[in-house]
Amino acid sequence: MDEIPSGFDEIHRPVSARTVALANALAGRLCAVAPAGILVTADRGNVNVSSNGRSLHGSAASSIIDDDDDRTIEEKIETVVRAVLSGVQDCIAELLTEQWPAASDDVMALPGARIENNRAHLWFGDEKDPTLSFTPLDLTEIYRTT
Repeated sequence: MDEIPSGFDEIHRPVSARTVALANALAGRLCAVAPAGILVTADRGNVNVSSNGRSLHGSAASSIIDDDDDRTIEEKIETVVRAVLSGVQDCIAELLTEQWPAASDDVMALPGARIENNRAHLWFGDEKDPTLSFTPLDLTEIYRTT
């Protein structure tokens, strides 16, 4: 297989710096809370999950931030956050063969996101009583990056 040029995805489409920055930030947050032995990484805007030599593609949704449509940047980022959380959650549950993260009733806690005051708030479960929550992402750098 040919080597992928820097700044492009696996099918040689350009990947923006803000796609990469958002994917890196989300992967970092998710890796910090992933169960032992599971690694969450970002590569060219994609977020991937691996464990014991098995690698799963978590999400390529970070590129949504660059879609040319009528959504605001905040709406796009919220969509990206929910999609990445969901994709990584599915991968981790598959690797563990159990719900992750599980709410108190052993039901998989669904991902959530909200953008407020240049910050992306992200969690699993109910926003007011989350099963798992994260330090908000400061979006200032994402907004400035092109």
